[in-house]
Amino acid sequence: MIDFWASWCYPCRQAIPHWKKVYALYHPKGLEIISLSDDYRWSDWKKAMDVEKMPWTQVCDEFPGPTSPGKVSSLYITTNIPFYVLLDKEGKILVYSDQVKDIDDALEKHLLF
Repeated sequence: MIDFWASWCYPCRQAIPHWKKVYALYHPKGLEIISLSDDYRWSDWKKAMDVEKMPWTQVCDEFPGPTSPGKVSSLYITTNIPFYVLLDKEGKILVYSDQVKDIDDALEKHLLF
């Protein structure tokens, strides 16, 4: 799952405890999470990571210019955050949504066996 978020995004930060539970439950079954920050200032992103202590991969999007959207966010055409993209093992998009429930439902369907 790709989690598009930012340190300044209140709903993004509120979702982190939920994703920690989901990660603990589904990581042993193959779930990987990559959180992609939309923080232009890396210092803000690093502070948030120190506070949140998310146990999965963290990366920060690259911005071609001060007012340009992030490169990866542009590739996935995300228009808001938080936003989630759930991929299968081959990279096919299973869920493309800003709703936590959509991801939860898909994980239950695909990872419970």
